Amino acid sequence: MSNSNLPLEQLSSILQAFISDKAGDKIKEIQASLLSSLHQNPALVLQCLASLLRSHELPALRKAASVFLRSFAMQSPESDESPKMYWSLIDDQARSFCHEQLLGSLKDEAETSVRKSVNETIAYLTAQLIQDGGSWDELLYVLFECTKSLSAPHRESAFRIISSLPDILGNHDHTVIKQIFMTGLSDGVVAVRVSCLEALISYYTDLEKASIRQNFNDAILLGLDGVPSLITGETEEQLRDAVACFIELGDKSPAVFKHILPKTVDVILAIMTSNVLEHDTQELALEVLLSIAENKPAIVRKYPRFVQALLPVLLEWMTDLDDEQDWYTTEDPEEEDTNEKFDAATTALDRLALSLGGNALLGEAFQLIPTLLGDAQWQRRHAGLFAISVLGEGCHDLIELELDKVVKLVSNYFTDAHPRVRYAACNTIGQMSTDFAPKIEKEYHELIMTSLIQVMDDMSFPRVQAHAAAAVINFAEEAEKETIKPYLDTLFARLVKLLQGKKYVQQQTITTIAAVVDSAKETSTKYYDSIMPILIEILVNATAPEFALLRGKTIECASSLALAVGKDKFIPHAADIIELFRQTQVAIGEDTSNPQSTYLLASWARICQVLKKDFVPYLNIVVPALVRSAELKAEATILDDVEDLNEDNWDSFYYEGQRVGIPTAVLEEKSTAIHMLVIYARELAEDFAPYAERVLDICIPMLSFVYSDSVKQAASLSIAPLFTSLIKAGYPVDKIGVFWQKVAVKILDTLAAGMDYEEELDGDVQLFGTFYDCLEVLGDGCLTVELMDKFVEAVNKSIGVYFQHIDSRSEQRSEADHDNEDEEDLKRDEENDSFILDEVFRSVARVFKVQKASFIPGFEKVFANVNALVSSKPADVAYQTAGLHLVVNIFCSIVQYLGPQSWNYHHLFLERMVNGMSHPSTDIRHCSALGIGLCAQYGGEAFFPVCTSALPNLFNMISSTPTPVAPEHVLSVENALSSIAKVYQFALVAPGTAPNSSVNPSDVLSRWLEIYLTMPIVDDQEEAKYISNFLGDLLEANNPIVLGANNSNIPRLMKAYAEVIANETLDGLDQDENKVIQTFKIMAGQVAPDVAQTIWTSFTPEKQAVLQRKIN
Repeated sequence: MSNSNLPLEQLSSILQAFISDKAGDKIKEIQASLLSSLHQNPALVLQCLASLLRSHELPALRKAASVFLRSFAMQSPESDESPKMYWSLIDDQARSFCHEQLLGSLKDEAETSVRKSVNETIAYLTAQLIQDGGSWDELLYVLFECTKSLSAPHRESAFRIISSLPDILGNHDHTVIKQIFMTGLSDGVVAVRVSCLEALISYYTDLEKASIRQNFNDAILLGLDGVPSLITGETEEQLRDAVACFIELGDKSPAVFKHILPKTVDVILAIMTSNVLEHDTQELALEVLLSIAENKPAIVRKYPRFVQALLPVLLEWMTDLDDEQDWYTTEDPEEEDTNEKFDAATTALDRLALSLGGNALLGEAFQLIPTLLGDAQWQRRHAGLFAISVLGEGCHDLIELELDKVVKLVSNYFTDAHPRVRYAACNTIGQMSTDFAPKIEKEYHELIMTSLIQVMDDMSFPRVQAHAAAAVINFAEEAEKETIKPYLDTLFARLVKLLQGKKYVQQQTITTIAAVVDSAKETSTKYYDSIMPILIEILVNATAPEFALLRGKTIECASSLALAVGKDKFIPHAADIIELFRQTQVAIGEDTSNPQSTYLLASWARICQVLKKDFVPYLNIVVPALVRSAELKAEATILDDVEDLNEDNWDSFYYEGQRVGIPTAVLEEKSTAIHMLVIYARELAEDFAPYAERVLDICIPMLSFVYSDSVKQAASLSIAPLFTSLIKAGYPVDKIGVFWQKVAVKILDTLAAGMDYEEELDGDVQLFGTFYDCLEVLGDGCLTVELMDKFVEAVNKSIGVYFQHIDSRSEQRSEADHDNEDEEDLKRDEENDSFILDEVFRSVARVFKVQKASFIPGFEKVFANVNALVSSKPADVAYQTAGLHLVVNIFCSIVQYLGPQSWNYHHLFLERMVNGMSHPSTDIRHCSALGIGLCAQYGGEAFFPVCTSALPNLFNMISSTPTPVAPEHVLSVENALSSIAKVYQFALVAPGTAPNSSVNPSDVLSRWLEIYLTMPIVDDQEEAKYISNFLGDLLEANNPIVLGANNSNIPRLMKAYAEVIANETLDGLDQDENKVIQTFKIMAGQVAPDVAQTIWTSFTPEKQAVLQRKIN
């Protein structure tokens, strides 16, 4: 189509108006006019734009034409009939004309900004063309020619397009492509070399076959060799671009660094230690090493110099602190600008510890840290303490072995001469209190608490005082109330004194009080009368806007204190507190930006937990605000378009190649609001029913919320309590059924669609929990055939992903670089997957419970799927183990809920279950032992011979387990012990049971009792509940074997019962726990005082405190 047929002058005039300085408010009007023309005749407008970008005399207009061509080509017709873009819809002739103009511009354009825009337009349009199955053969030819051009800008343009569009190289001769890259990397112009490096990395990381990638490894090395020449002040921008290439390589293809790691470390450290570069560039270089360590830690661990060379540089960065007066005088530490090098180094050290582990890092670190701690400069002592702080989580196991030395080492610096070192000591102990809980709280509480309380007396340095109070929070959150109780008098005295300090000290102190009372619980009652009036005084008097955060924290503290001390103690102040909360709620209205808003959401819920039904009159005050927060729109923003971006304020993810973010505050407020609504529904049940329908309408869509796991989890937790509320309130069954249909379809469709091999299984595990909780609430027959089919689809999908994860782990184990630390990571992944699969099993069990035999067709589909997966790799041990685990677990449910009818399927599982008791896998031994007990308890007489013949295996499972029993074996031992009791009760001595000539019931009971008295069941609550009833019945019947000759077993029985009570095994099962406690008291009255004292002293002080509390 010739240019004479295009309305170039008209379009040119419009674009000139657009780029004019006088365009101003008319820009939107001009854009609307252009869009209107586009929709009327897209081919014509796109061709006009292409012609203008090629030939107009004004560079600014050519650039505008390029931008509009790219934008308009990606537009879709106004009609919704076709989702395709105009670039895909225009005819070939029009598209060819545009191609011709773009290629001409690519070869001839001299203006840098225009050329970059044209490059982007070509890349965008070609990507769309390839996506639609098309091609642009001429472009590749022109790009190859441009790489040889005498014009450096054109060589650069060619590589930039390849970088954006590596697919265009397709299956072209790799030798030719490699030579083009090698030539470009040796170019005499820096910009060309860097753009070539970007193109190489983009192409390399896009290649699927490792064998092909290997051909380009020497090109990667050549690119790396060119980086040191960029370490000058004049080429820093190009250096950053080059470094970014190696970050991408570390993220996407880290294996390549196996061959070039020494060179990479040298180059990066040269950048990090340069005196002529900006810190941002040095931090970017650090990211290269971190990306390698996180994505391919094994090759780093095999090259010790990586840590040996990097660690001193990071520690040196951590000393880059100035003793500025602002640090001491600030009124708001949160707003203080922290040091960039210090922050970057501490974050990096944390990431290295998490990725490499203690074996690779800790030895080298503690060669350097003691020297820092002994240095006369406070900055170096400060750095040494912070290094210990950030190493704790990643090097946990090794540091824990030396915890005594480390805690005492850090504690020495609570009395350091410099306040900022004392601050660092508080910070380190606070972090360690989290990382090494509960061991550090149990063993070092006296040293830590007395030291922190002493630092709170540091009146000359309020910021140090506040940080000591902050460290107490970390300690209190992990400490048992018996542990913290001895320090409460002194601690609360200091905290009350701190309330007289600066505003930020007051805020921190109030937060600390809230954490301490939450840990101390009812022990806080002693201090209530001295604290609550102060909190009320703050709420009454601190009404100015600048006190909003202080008020918010005070609201939180008052509600936490009320919850800790309980209703009776709180009642005298309840009316005043509620009125103050109400006034605050009214004052802030719908202003969710007010910090009091979020604190109120949670605090109202705590008051509800205290007052129970007495809180109902206040629901009309609190629920509307919660609903507003729960309904907040999570609007996504393209983060690259945000100026002065603060990463901490956004939750980000990638969508269609762009980084998108949602304000963190919005997501946190939504999550908090929904969690609070859950509390109201649980606490008030039928009294919350007037609001339940509205909340369900909010939460059901959130079950598939993709932007935030916390919001999705909160919505998941809400569903069952809301159904309970409606059912207890007598809500019409048909309306509940409508809601249930929506919920079930949403859950099951999300599960079936959401799980992917690339994703973690735990992303949707909460939905399985929600599903089976709802089944428990709604009861028998609540699933239609359609819903059962959807459930089977979801189960099979999760099982399929589980097996794919097995394949992935097998591949990783076969890699040459796989080491012990990698294996530990994979075992953690296995444990996580097993936990998630347990949630699937619980769902299957619950479906059998409510649907009984009607779920048999669904079970058969699941069984067939498992068999097919297992049969696909008959020699794969991991597959066979996983399949056996699945089968035995599913049949445990069948036996429990189908009873004697389950015998119809015994040929599918019973032999596997019996053999499973001697399987190497702890999980399989556990569920096999459980299954034998269930067969005896629920299966009926047909199962009895198998159950009794399994007794030797059950006893052997216990006797062959080394003592003390390791945590991973506890459940299998406890289930074996419980199943022996069930076989005895139901298959050997139950009324009407045929005598078994080969098994003496008395011998079984005697042998079982001897084991139980040495290792009572204290971990598995369900089995502990059964055993407490089993033993209780035998004791009531005065069973001579249980009591022993002359009641000789009473002391040992008393000790076993005490173990169950002290371990709080039956916590939450009040009726069962009370029976155990009453039996314990009876036995305590039957033994001599010295015997009772011996039993008492055999327990730790913590368990003695629990026993005392429970018994009294």
